[in-house]
Amino acid sequence: MIHPKKLAVESLNDVHLLICGLGSIGRKHLRCFRDLGVSRIDAYRSGRATLSNSGLPAPDQVFTDLDSALEEHPTIVIVANPTSLHVPTALQAVRAGCHVLVEKPLGHITDGCLELDDEINARGLVGSVACNLRFHPSLLKLREWIRTREPLGDAI
Repeated sequence: MIHPKKLAVESLNDVHLLICGLGSIGRKHLRCFRDLGVSRIDAYRSGRATLSNSGLPAPDQVFTDLDSALEEHPTIVIVANPTSLHVPTALQAVRAGCHVLVEKPLGHITDGCLELDDEINARGLVGSVACNLRFHPSLLKLREWIRTREPLGDAI
């Protein structure tokens, strides 16, 4: 399992972000990080998207080759491409020395997940999986029940 750690940056002006995939969630990341003031946001995309680019804030640079994008030394890579590409893309980013945020699910199969975790830990990087319901009260209670196996009662 990938465990989030604290990422130390002085300000968002120090962050160079690379978003892999500009589908609906990649676009949301682009808009949100622009609004937060991230100084440089690049994108890696295949160019096969079916969504219109109208209304999309422009990335600073668009790459169609991941190696070229990683040669720019982004601080953080957001993996928002198709699920089957999450682990290979994240592995490539981590091996290039980047912190990663992978959209859920981490992958469509478990192959490569432990290797990704090992690579993140060996390099002292931050790796996390985006899960917008992670802190929902019902899920927190269920997590506690799984850990303790105590009866749930009327809690849920």
